[in-house]
Amino acid sequence: MKAYFNYLTKTKWLQTMVMALIPTFIFVLTLILNNRTYPPTNSSRFSNDFGMSVIYISIVLIIIVIFRFSSLRNPKEVDLYYALPISRKKLYLVHLLFGFVQLLIVWTIMFILGFITILILSNGYYREGFFFLLYFIVIFYLVILYGITSFVFLRANTIFDGITFILLFHILFLFISLFFSNNLIGIFMSFGLNPFYSLGRWTTYLLSMTAHTPSNSATEYFVRALPSVITNTLVFMGLATFCYIYNYKMIEQEKTENIGQISDSKFGYRLYIPLSIIFGVSTVSLFGGIIIWLINGILVSAGFIGFFIFRRTAKIKLIDVGYILVSVIIGIILGILIN
Repeated sequence: MKAYFNYLTKTKWLQTMVMALIPTFIFVLTLILNNRTYPPTNSSRFSNDFGMSVIYISIVLIIIVIFRFSSLRNPKEVDLYYALPISRKKLYLVHLLFGFVQLLIVWTIMFILGFITILILSNGYYREGFFFLLYFIVIFYLVILYGITSFVFLRANTIFDGITFILLFHILFLFISLFFSNNLIGIFMSFGLNPFYSLGRWTTYLLSMTAHTPSNSATEYFVRALPSVITNTLVFMGLATFCYIYNYKMIEQEKTENIGQISDSKFGYRLYIPLSIIFGVSTVSLFGGIIIWLINGILVSAGFIGFFIFRRTAKIKLIDVGYILVSVIIGIILGILIN
């Protein structure tokens, strides 16, 4: 296990550096191009631009998951990897751990160079301690998001389906967030069930606290959002724990002959497409007018396209049509009930 980890370290160092330097260059360039705001004339102003680092590392996280586990979803390579003198569980753990080490390296390089840039441009204007608190908060949420994203990707039998699953996962939670934001205000604040919600709230709050004179309104808003942040964090911590354990236990039971075949996992197309339609249709019902029919038409069409991709043919099964129609009906009923 240690030998294989060392092998990845030696052979993937260039990949790691490229993934670190490209987003870091873009991030630092963004800070420099906006240097007219440093230091701000308003003492309560803070560097919104620094929050771009969190967006970039979130994108890098998805890329790293794809790079680390694509070899286990490539029919030309999977037999070679599983033939190594190491158990599948240990193989999975090495890829998982090495991927997170890559993620940590990218985040650390991006943060340090971004922090130094801010420090130079602002002449030490900001309260630097809150930047470092943000650094560790981001790492905490990266652990959660990394586990969930790797789970979503590994439910597929092909690299393409794995990438599609990640896309569908985030589309689903976009609709779920919109649904609960519109109908349960007071329980969940806007996008309170989005996987990135808590990370976003912490980022905004901690950056606001870096201001020379922090705004009271920023603290008040975060305090109001705190119940949602705690709930969101606990929900996705639980989900991430399930994902890590499920991946570890199921990797041993995978059949290599399924790699490259249709991805028929219960956590795949047959989950994301119906649920996205249900929450999408029910949320659209709040708008009114012709836009309802337009967006619903797009959702249904997207559903059929999704099943075409799933089946890899222009012909889909009757059960797939049933999935879509039943989902639309449930979404309409749910939309009527919430209105």
